[in-house]
Amino acid sequence: MAIVRRDPTKSREKKKPREDEPEEKVKLTLPTEATEPVDDLWGNLILLFGERKVGKTAMLSKVKGAFFMATEVGYKGLRLFKRDVTTWREAKGYAKLIAKDKEYKVIVIDIADILYDLCFDYICEKMVISHPNDEDYGKAWHAIKKEFENFLLNLAHSGKGVVLVSHAEEKEVKQRGGEGYDRIMPTMSKQARKIIEGMVDIWACFTYDGKRRVLVISGDDHIAAGHRFGERFLTPDGRRLRQIYMGRSPKEALANLQAAWNNEFEPHKDGDAEEVSTTKKSKISLRR
Repeated sequence: MAIVRRDPTKSREKKKPREDEPEEKVKLTLPTEATEPVDDLWGNLILLFGERKVGKTAMLSKVKGAFFMATEVGYKGLRLFKRDVTTWREAKGYAKLIAKDKEYKVIVIDIADILYDLCFDYICEKMVISHPNDEDYGKAWHAIKKEFENFLLNLAHSGKGVVLVSHAEEKEVKQRGGEGYDRIMPTMSKQARKIIEGMVDIWACFTYDGKRRVLVISGDDHIAAGHRFGERFLTPDGRRLRQIYMGRSPKEALANLQAAWNNEFEPHKDGDAEEVSTTKKSKISLRR
């Protein structure tokens, strides 16, 4: 009997389908009705950044049905539902648990900076490298981006709201002409910021305007903030809010934010909302 030997030089790749072979049938339909905007403030994907100890986590602890994925320490003075997250595998595990849970309505990641770092370390360990630059053609950077994006998308598609918390710092932004200016933005790495800022529905900065605590929701060249909602965050007379007074307690801060979302918040001073004829900007700086 003749023995047929396989040529070892031949590729063992899977056979590619011929062009004339029929593709897998997928049933597709076109929409017959427009989607409606989200009614619940906490049903959105939100980036909340601000100065340390300004009250970000304290306010979020008052959100009903919030579960905290805590990547840093400092919660001893607060009553909230949390689990400490120290590895990327833990983060993915809790994401799966929370997606199946019916009680928790909002996922708070505090802080997102460290969550990205955990993802970074996970991919480097998986690829057996010490830094993404050790891998050719940007493969490691692409793997980190894809892993982190998929994680956030899975959370967003779970039907729950997601709040990503970060700290704030003033950074110099270089213009094309070489001149620079200072801008308040999240402390997370540039790679993490590009991913998150492109995905979120609301991007807000919790900071100080003089002695007042405010939440900036409409930014400018000095402060990074914004949102996607043309019919939300308006004054009762229809002007667009720039910043919301956060009051003197976490409870008051949450109530004012909810009122602003419902277009029921009255500005506390000039500059908190757009003027009818002229534009006034309130210069906000981080406390030193």
